[in-house]
Amino acid sequence: MIDKKKSGKVYLVGAGPGDVGLITVKGLQVLREADVIFYDYLANPSFLSGLSSKIKLVYVGKKGASHFQAHQTDIETMMIAQAKKGKTVVRLKGGDPFVFGRGGEELQTLMEAGIPCEVIPGVSSGMAVPAYAGIPVTHRDYTSELVFVTGHEDPSGLHREEFWKGLVSMRSLVFLMGYHYLKENMEQLLKYGMDPQTPAAMIQWGTYPQQKTVVATVGTMAAEAQNQNIKPPTIVVVGAVVSLREKLNWFEKRPLHNQTVLVTRTHQGNEKIKTLLEVYGAHVLEMPLIQIAPMSSWASLDAVLKKINRYRWIVFSSHWGVHYFWQRMEKMGKDARFLEKIKIACVGEKTAASLRQKGIHANLIPKNYNAESLVKALKKKLKKKERVLIVRAKEGHTVVEENLEKIKQPFDLVFAYQNKKPKLDPEKWQNIFTRTPCHWVVFLSASAVKNFISCWPKGMEDPSFQKTRIACMGPMTQKEARLQGLPVHCVPPKATIESLVETMLL
Repeated sequence: MIDKKKSGKVYLVGAGPGDVGLITVKGLQVLREADVIFYDYLANPSFLSGLSSKIKLVYVGKKGASHFQAHQTDIETMMIAQAKKGKTVVRLKGGDPFVFGRGGEELQTLMEAGIPCEVIPGVSSGMAVPAYAGIPVTHRDYTSELVFVTGHEDPSGLHREEFWKGLVSMRSLVFLMGYHYLKENMEQLLKYGMDPQTPAAMIQWGTYPQQKTVVATVGTMAAEAQNQNIKPPTIVVVGAVVSLREKLNWFEKRPLHNQTVLVTRTHQGNEKIKTLLEVYGAHVLEMPLIQIAPMSSWASLDAVLKKINRYRWIVFSSHWGVHYFWQRMEKMGKDARFLEKIKIACVGEKTAASLRQKGIHANLIPKNYNAESLVKALKKKLKKKERVLIVRAKEGHTVVEENLEKIKQPFDLVFAYQNKKPKLDPEKWQNIFTRTPCHWVVFLSASAVKNFISCWPKGMEDPSFQKTRIACMGPMTQKEARLQGLPVHCVPPKATIESLVETMLL
């Protein structure tokens, strides 16, 4: 833990090569406790998205071939100024701060200014990115030598013949930031005697879902990178170890690699599906088309709770229903014993898991996690005149109550929460879709379908979605999608996140 009572301090933190799972535990802890974060172009923005809104974020990127250039002296001056105000400052740098990251210069300047500092190393992209491309930078059968070279400096300024001859004599070279002077660097290696048939690889956006690797030779690398439209950030590997990629490539062989999946879910509910899709290689875009909100008045729910013993069954359609129902129970000073005489039916396992956390095990969970299956199973257990309480969202579907009406089963309906449509910027999202065409759109509820169409009335006829496939969770979502004129390509046999993603892989 950072002691906030002490004077300001600067942490130089290595963010790793890009994959959010590759930052150190200590680095992540310091990020969460910072007052100010100065971050650069190579630090994954996902690190910042979940932080407190009280943290000041300052972009100081120095992207290669870009018009925007943050001057090093300005960055150092800003860090010193914030630290002197007593702030906890994090300088978040891609890879490791001390590997071609100017971390040593920054630390020197900070210490000369009397600023307390700490360095938290990061996983260097020079090792991690080749590993994600299936290229071990050392291998006993190929090389025990490894040299890291900055590919960002003009090689024409390095006139020392010994320097380039020394590189040529090494069996494994890694050029970090290797895009801008790729052609010149390859020419220098050839000039000083490297075999033009020496294997070489250029890796773009290493460790990110959109990682792309081009394999060629030293003699053809520059032309091949240009042909395949490779842009920074990149790393170049030169040496016989590159030939191992043919057998060791793992990251780019995942079934959803380089596919963009748009997840249209609540702000609060994306974590599980996002994580699972990324495990299979997908680039996940999150569009929160539903915002879960409490009811504007609790009068109806509170009235139901006061006469709870008139019910023999309670039907929960979602874990959010459990959440808000329980919240009002606790407000009344009640706990699980309050429901001891009532049987509980849940539409799915996630809802049942929420109840178990409260100390209650559901009496009924349908084999298929949808309202239709729930009603079918519930009918077999209901006795005549037993009153049922249905707890759901204000905007939820009416399958349960419609079926109970048909069999003249007494029931009451109470709304525990609302599904609101968040404010979205269609122009911003249109720009995103133009740059990043979606391979999949995932709808997990009928409400998400409705809100999507309200933002994009043309639906899949919009040019951004012409080659997009649609996955729907459950028959109600599928029905709404078709009602809105959307083609449905994938519906899982079981209404779970795991089943949905598995079906997308087929």
